[in-house]
Amino acid sequence: MAEAAFHMAQTLQRAARGKDIFLQETAADLDLERVHFTGPLRHGHFLKALQVSAAHVYLTYPFILSWSMLEAISAGCLVIGTDTGPVTEVIQHQVNGLLILFLQPEALAECIVRCLAGPKRFRHLRDAARRTVLDQYDFRTACRVCLTTFVRRRGSRSAVAGSVPSRHRKGPLRWS
Repeated sequence: MAEAAFHMAQTLQRAARGKDIFLQETAADLDLERVHFTGPLRHGHFLKALQVSAAHVYLTYPFILSWSMLEAISAGCLVIGTDTGPVTEVIQHQVNGLLILFLQPEALAECIVRCLAGPKRFRHLRDAARRTVLDQYDFRTACRVCLTTFVRRRGSRSAVAGSVPSRHRKGPLRWS
């Protein structure tokens, strides 16, 4: 517990430094009445913030897709993401979101302004993105895909049951 609190404190300190650097570099160009720094949010409050967001800008260098992007899509956000491997696994440009090249800040700014100026024009992308999450990333579908892949690689259903030590298994595995 103490270790978790220590890591949270470190994360908050890094976030505060990042905010300070951001403001030093951009404060003169921002309307600070329209920029909100929420700090850490409980999950329910985070979802409410996503639900009222005009856009969710998801910038990532090819690494791994974050749960936060799937949460944003599920909440109905319009995602403006980088045209990188992890993002393009979920977002198709002008089908269920918008993609920009990673190192083109002018293109990103133009895209954000266009989305904020006419949010109704992008409603179909929000709806399509939410359908993508519901159809492909819900818990049952994700578990079914993982189990199917595991079974295929192991060769049989009995291989799955045999791979779980009996002291960790609670009752028979059920396949439906």
